[in-house]
Amino acid sequence: MEDRQQLVTTLQKKSYNWLDFLQQLDPALLLQELHYCTTTGQKLSLPYAATLLHVFNHSTHHRGQITAALTQMGYPCPALDLVYMLVEEKNKH
Repeated sequence: MEDRQQLVTTLQKKSYNWLDFLQQLDPALLLQELHYCTTTGQKLSLPYAATLLHVFNHSTHHRGQITAALTQMGYPCPALDLVYMLVEEKNKH
């Protein structure tokens, strides 16, 4: 995607998929095990709530990888800390 605004718009639209998922999620599932099969065929069972938290937080790992790569290539990186985002949002209002 070459157009940055198109990328931002797409990412924002995709984030609504999570909202839809969470609104439809039966809270009782959070107390259960998540049973799934890995890409190598291994069957696993993990706590549903903890696994869901991992999925939400995993993007942090990738943002760190991207930041490191951009910095090594000599590009400036935006501040990624949540605090900076909160300050920016507060200043908008």
